[in-house]
Amino acid sequence: MNKKKNIYLKTENLSKPLKLECSISGWMNLWRNLGAFVSPLLSGWLAEIFGWHITLEVTVILVFLQLSYGCL
Repeated sequence: MNKKKNIYLKTENLSKPLKLECSISGWMNLWRNLGAFVSPLLSGWLAEIFGWHITLEVTVILVFLQLSYGCL
């Protein structure tokens, strides 16, 4: 008799998150929320000192770096 392999056997453990996965998810959430809090304050501060033109240029450069390299 032919025994068929259970294709769901390998994905069975994906429904049970590991401690490391939860920690990584928590850190990612922390830094995303911190960035969302700090960026308007930093943008306003840069706009007062350098003007909106320079502030928007800096913002566009940072977004480009993040999209290109994923470093931020």
